[in-house]
Amino acid sequence: MARVVRRAGLLPILSMLLSVAWLGCSLDSSGGGPGPGTGGGGGEGGAGGVETSSLRVAHLAVGIPEVGATRLDFRVVNQGSFNDIAFGRVSQSAELPSGVHQLDLMLPGGVTPLVGVSWELEADVRYTVVAYRDATAPELTGLIVLEERTNGLAVDRGRVLVGHGADDSTWATVAIVDVSANALLASGLVLGTQIEPVDLEPGPQELGFSISSVPPAIDEGPFEIDVSAGETSVVIPVDENLVDGATDPVIYVLKRGTVGMIPVVPGG
Repeated sequence: MARVVRRAGLLPILSMLLSVAWLGCSLDSSGGGPGPGTGGGGGEGGAGGVETSSLRVAHLAVGIPEVGATRLDFRVVNQGSFNDIAFGRVSQSAELPSGVHQLDLMLPGGVTPLVGVSWELEADVRYTVVAYRDATAPELTGLIVLEERTNGLAVDRGRVLVGHGADDSTWATVAIVDVSANALLASGLVLGTQIEPVDLEPGPQELGFSISSVPPAIDEGPFEIDVSAGETSVVIPVDENLVDGATDPVIYVLKRGTVGMIPVVPGG
């Protein structure tokens, strides 16, 4: 489902060394993950009967805040932050109290949010928040909240969540096709929204995108992803060419254990 975000103006770029703070704890420059720019942190959840949720953040906003200098902070108001997350990377997961939270996307060390989203985190649910590029917005940025629920997922199926993060006018409305089964999964998907989760057989599966063609014919792909039984996979198409109309689409796939660099799948 589409998520509504609150936006603010773009600030001048600030550059910092990697530093991560989460729930009042400070981590070293490794950020708790492999290599600079991964960010993330861990908190102690569930103590004293407090219900908790799991949250991680990913930076897939091409060229934001600036080409060659892409690090951003994701701040959970009154809780802590994932700092210096570079493009193409995802933080570790952190536990925080369930309930309504505000997450703001910031320049490193910034005060005014570039964009923010408020939602209720349910107990024992895993969330991934993805920053994507939106050239039509003054701050050029948006956020997608994906709920990685496994309720009702059969042991012989894997759940796939697809969010639209390919910022180009030619991708204004797309359809998602399960190429392996020659079946339409969703249509009318616009930038910054996501399809209803779909459960697929585990193993290699091919997804494609219909832009001008009538599905199940595709214009981009197929993109092969590996579906894991009993787990969720977050799939985000991204256009890595900043020139409108000149697309270079790839998809980023976040598995449950993905930390740091997010695997990229080029089209066929």
